Amino acid sequence: EYLLRELTSKNIFTTSHVGSRGSHPPDLQPSCMTLTDERLAASRIRSAIQGPYFLTAALRAHKRLKKRSLEQIVDAIIARKKRRKQENLLFDFRKAKDLVITFNTLRPWFPRPYLCLFDSFCLLEYLALHELFPTWVFGIQGEPFEAHCWLQEGDVVLNDRVERVNKLSPIMTV
Repeated sequence: EYLLRELTSKNIFTTSHVGSRGSHPPDLQPSCMTLTDERLAASRIRSAIQGPYFLTAALRAHKRLKKRSLEQIVDAIIARKKRRKQENLLFDFRKAKDLVITFNTLRPWFPRPYLCLFDSFCLLEYLALHELFPTWVFGIQGEPFEAHCWLQEGDVVLNDRVERVNKLSPIMTV
């Protein structure tokens, strides 16, 4: 519901056809695999080493979601991706898998409710600290209404299940 309110308040999403802009679905490959099994856990050593990175990302995401609008956050991520695009680096799925497993291991230690917006943004910031820049996807389902977001690179979902995201229609990618 938070995501729906935020998207509606910024006129990204509307409940009325009057005054709405025409939209085109974002160019996104259909998901066909998930990066990790959610039951996997990182080693204590890896978790200890990655703890400061996780905490930095979690605090950054928490602070920005409290003080900035979703539009400002999205604009900042777009600008960061444009700067990084010049480097033309390939996405390292092996590195991403290890980091997502570690993120999932550390996430229960950050006292914030599990919401797709925070968790996806936090993981996005955590991966950026390690020079990985996946796509942040926002999707909706009509009946019953659902708004959701997740991270994806190509056809690989990083922080959700393929079955869940494939029932949603992407409305924005960052």
